[in-house]
This record gives sequence, C-alpha cells and structure tokens, in this order.
Amino acid sequence: MYTALMAEYRNLGHMEPVPSDDFAHPVCYIPHHGVYKKGSTTTKLRTVFNASRKYKGGVSLNVGPKLQSDLSSIILKWRMHRVAFIADIEKCYRQILVSRPDADMQRIVWRDEHGKAAVYRLLTVTYGLNCSPYLTIKALHTLATDEEHDFPAASKILTESFYMDDCLHGAATVEDALNIQRQLQQLLQRGGFNLRKWMSNSTEFMRHLYTEDENLGLSRNLNLDSETNALGIYWLCDTDSIGYKTNVTPIIGDITKRQQLSDVTKIYDPPGLLAPVVVKGKAICQQLWLSGVDWDDPIPDPLQQEWRRFRDEMPEIRELKVPRWVGAEPSVSSYQLHVFSDASTVAYAAVAYLRVETPGNDVKISILTAKTKVAPLKKITIPRLELNAAQLAAKVAAKVLSTLQLPAIRLYCWSDSKTTLSWIRSNPGKHKQYISNRVT
Repeated sequence: MYTALMAEYRNLGHMEPVPSDDFAHPVCYIPHHGVYKKGSTTTKLRTVFNASRKYKGGVSLNVGPKLQSDLSSIILKWRMHRVAFIADIEKCYRQILVSRPDADMQRIVWRDEHGKAAVYRLLTVTYGLNCSPYLTIKALHTLATDEEHDFPAASKILTESFYMDDCLHGAATVEDALNIQRQLQQLLQRGGFNLRKWMSNSTEFMRHLYTEDENLGLSRNLNLDSETNALGIYWLCDTDSIGYKTNVTPIIGDITKRQQLSDVTKIYDPPGLLAPVVVKGKAICQQLWLSGVDWDDPIPDPLQQEWRRFRDEMPEIRELKVPRWVGAEPSVSSYQLHVFSDASTVAYAAVAYLRVETPGNDVKISILTAKTKVAPLKKITIPRLELNAAQLAAKVAAKVLSTLQLPAIRLYCWSDSKTTLSWIRSNPGKHKQYISNRVT
C-alpha cells in the first residue's frame, strides 16, 4: 500500500525525481512514514512527513502561523441549520503547488518497487508540516476572495464554515441547501478542488446528489483532525443527533499517571457537551501532580480506585445523544441565551442554553456549550470561585453571541451566589469597578 501510494504521488505529478547534478541550496530532507486508518472509506494509508525532526543547529521546518477557525464555533453555527450537510475536499493538500525553489525544502528519499533508492522533491503542500494548514487555508481564503463577485454566499461559507478541508454548513430548506451546494462546488472547481463525501440529515437533499442504490451510511465521523481520528464526535444522520465514541482498552495491573492522562485526552469534545465528565478527569490530574507521582509509577489509593471507576464508566459516553438542530429558523419570534455559572472547592463551570420561541408559542431549549476549570492550587474562598465562574460565564456568553449573531437575542446570566451578584452590582470603587468591568 505504501509503494502504491508513493507511486501515485509520482504519477500525479505531486513529486518528481531530483537529477543527480541538482545541488540547489538550501535543501532539506524530510523523514516519512505511513499511517494506517482502518475506518477510512477512501484513503486507508497516508504518508506523514516528519518535519518536526530537528537538523543541525536545532532547527526544523515545523513553523507556521495558525489560520484555521475555531472548531467549536463552526459546530455551533452548523447546529443552527434545519437542513445540515458536511463534505470535504478531495486530496486538499495535494491540489496546491508550492513554488519550485521551495520544493527543494521538501526533499525525500524513497526506494521504489524495484529496490532502487532515489531522491525526490515534493511539489505540493505536504502532510506533517506546521505551515501546511496555513498554506492550505490561505489558498482557500484567496480563492474565496478572488471569486467573491461570482459566488458571494459560497465565498463567505468557504472562509467561515470550513475547518481545514471539511465543510460544516446547512440551510433552512432543502432548496436553499442544494443551491449552496452547487455554488460551493462551482467556486471550489475554479481553484481545481473537488468537494466530495457529502452527508446530510435530509434524504431529499441526498437523493439529489446520489443514486438511490448507493450506500450512503447513517453516520459520518465529524472528527476533523487526523491526529485524533479514533476520538471524534459522531453525527447520526438518521436521528440528527450528535454522539460520542471512546476507545478505552482494558488494563491489567495498576494504572499509572501516564495512562491516566492518556485516558483523559481520549475524551475529544470540541462542543463542550461532555464538560461534567471532562472536569472529573481534570480534577484527578491536578491531584496527581500535587502528589508528586512519576509518570510510570502506580497512582496511589484512593485515586487508583476512583480512576478505575471513572474508566469503567467512560464507555457509557457512547449512549449520550444530543439533538443537533437547536430550532433556529426565519419564523422564530424570540431568542434567549441563558448562561449559568457555579463553583465548588474543586472546580467552577459555565453552561449556555438557547431558548427558541416560535410565533405559535412553541418553545425549544437546547444546550449549546459548557466550559470548566479546576480550582487554583492556591486556596481561595468559595465566593471568589463563584466570581471566577461568573467571569467564565461572561466569556462563554460573549463567544456564543459573536458566533451566532442572532437578531434580537436577549441574554440572561445566572449565579446562585448573592455575594457575587453584590460585587457585580455594587457602587463603583477601584476594586469593585475592576470586578464590574470584567464580568458585565
């Protein structure tokens, strides 16, 4: 499979052999290896180029600014559409050429099917470089700007509703969704990109795209980061709900701090819907750091037993199903955002709900997101922690409001701490004004 993949690189013109007399400078050689994705329906094996490998002087190619949008905000906007769809760009990185002088910074050594070793230069944007996401997104944003005159709606979607090469968007009706789909296809084709692997909660939308005998499937992995491909959230199209998967393997013997941290990172939750679960793991991590246990030492009791119970319950996350659509549509007469904050000696949290009311007085309430933080190591009072929770709630509210940009939405923030409310509402003073400014 690896040989076939590298042959495809060569046959498609994505890499070329370097003549033996080509001594261009500067030159960089990148180690590479294959990564196998058992669950992939298209490319089961991918090549990863290890540009983080340091060379003489301790430098590497792994540099580059971050341009990609916040995944949690993209998912939040995606939940606003009655008819939702997702798609991705085929071989996105490999559709973008790099300039010929820069290609010599992407040299590799490869032994072909006949056993002959040769030097190649990679001619396209390459997996494994920190600058690759930047180059890809910059190319897509430039395409959106260049073609904005012909495709104004699709250009906005390309810049705001794509996470790398994956699109999460939708519309209020099937007709509008199909119109957006056509515009996106035409816009991306202007840049040589092909948008594929469409999925939707609307069978009518799908019938317009595929023949009836094609197997469309009922779920589509929404984990958009190839480095966490076993940890993603899942969209169940038949019920239009968001679900989760966890990959917890049985352990024989004592659990170490390294294993405990590994278990926590397996809870992949960009929308923040698993906050009550995640904060438990964070709290135990904090206790382990305080205990001074080394990475490969067994966790001391009673944390050992507490984490085992937590670990045994993690597979139950798969049973959680959260409705994707929050009820937003043009006919809605009233939007209310309610954000609650609370605190304890262990942690503090904020959670946001959207209340939607239609002209017929039908009401739908949906959880949007949640944030948690463990209490600082330095002991502080409960009222101060409640104030921290109120500040966290203010940040959550600000992010949700700026992301959704709903018309005439009313905001309600809740705290069960009268001391916190008193501090926020108090007459201006130097210390009190600081609190008021941070929270209000």
